Amino acid sequence: MKNLMVVACLVALAGCAEGPCDPGASRCTGNVVEVCDAKREWRALADCGELSRLARRPLVCAFVNGDDAGVVEGDTCIPEPTASP
Repeated sequence: MKNLMVVACLVALAGCAEGPCDPGASRCTGNVVEVCDAKREWRALADCGELSRLARRPLVCAFVNGDDAGVVEGDTCIPEPTASP
């Protein structure tokens, strides 16, 4: 969370301005899930690194496809894929 605050401060100091986003959209910024709010601004939803610590297993921010089982399409924290030998 501290890293996210530092990044937010750096962006504010740099004067970077993004265009409006589509409400409900999601994206990964590093290992943080962000969603577009009703004001059409990106807001941090989940820090996958912090959730990894709490879950005691590695989680990464990634896009998932929706399905008929109720999984919503978008970016979220998922278990880190295992490395192939």
